[in-house]
Amino acid sequence: MVMHLLEAIKEKYEYIDTSQTFDDPLDFIHTIGSPIDALLYYELLFPKFTKIDECVFLASNLQGFNAKIKAEQCIENYKRGKISLDQFKNGVASFNFYEVAYVFNDLDCSAEALDLLADCMAKSWQLKLESEFPQYTFKVVVEPDEDKPGPDVCIYQNLDHIKKS
Repeated sequence: MVMHLLEAIKEKYEYIDTSQTFDDPLDFIHTIGSPIDALLYYELLFPKFTKIDECVFLASNLQGFNAKIKAEQCIENYKRGKISLDQFKNGVASFNFYEVAYVFNDLDCSAEALDLLADCMAKSWQLKLESEFPQYTFKVVVEPDEDKPGPDVCIYQNLDHIKKS
């Protein structure tokens, strides 16, 4: 992965005129990066999560008033027996995905670069979820989407333990 990342960085920053040889992504960070750049991407790799009842959600996907209400309604509908376990799982999952290609206004990169970013996001999200919510089980996956220029990062939580009222 490091070599692919180096190639993508060299392509993106080909205008940099330097005699320095870049053998590692950290060489690029040293040359062109800044602490502010790093902080900007922190939220992408380590997003905030929020818990409603026993369900964990990407906080950014619940920012709209209606989104949070819909998530709460999904949980209530399952607990009251109005929807099946599969419908409940799908409902929760619908709030827990991120369309990687639409994060950036400028998609001046290859599909492979988007795949690498999605893979990094999935790995860091998995670690953060396991750290913050050790009582729950999650699977974070990268799912290709042929209708979009890049993949989705999706969180699936084991919800089998949630009981109906």
